[in-house]
Amino acid sequence: MVDVVVGLAFKYHLPLGLQYVDEAAVHRKLHLKLANPTLIEALEATVRKLPEYKLDVAGGVVQIYSPEARSEPSNLLNARIRSFEVDGVDPHQASADLVCSLARKVNPRTICFRSIVPGQWGPLRITLHMRNARVYEIIDAITAQTRGAIWTVLVPPNESSSLGKDLWHIYPPNPAFRQTAIERLQTLFP
Repeated sequence: MVDVVVGLAFKYHLPLGLQYVDEAAVHRKLHLKLANPTLIEALEATVRKLPEYKLDVAGGVVQIYSPEARSEPSNLLNARIRSFEVDGVDPHQASADLVCSLARKVNPRTICFRSIVPGQWGPLRITLHMRNARVYEIIDAITAQTRGAIWTVLVPPNESSSLGKDLWHIYPPNPAFRQTAIERLQTLFP
């Protein structure tokens, strides 16, 4: 599933949020026969092959997620951020600011320093003012402003309750990042 949905998202500059991945999504071979499907029909048919997943379109982003994971209170992507505001920042900076907001929610004494690689997004800037939003909703909102980026989780489901590793990454809508996104997800389940 990961190969298909990530490939389609990059090919068609489709804003996509892949909020959850398990071993089946990364490694199970899928067999699909579709006659002239629309892009959304192709994505829906792919996601239906793995019944633990759902597909929604909200806020300009195609969301692929597990309803079970989305209802899990310990999953940090479900944490609510009381106030998140960025004005005219690079998408990587917006994502880094969200990581810091989440870290401070988990431990209010956190001092947060993030290193980002500027320039991948060119002149694109993000402005968001969100209140009482879940982390995944904020990532979706950042992605919606990027004109075709995708975001994926970077941890397997059993590690989504810890800030020990980066939990997500937002990839620019450049086909050069397609293989990187897929390989990073494949390394979760060697």
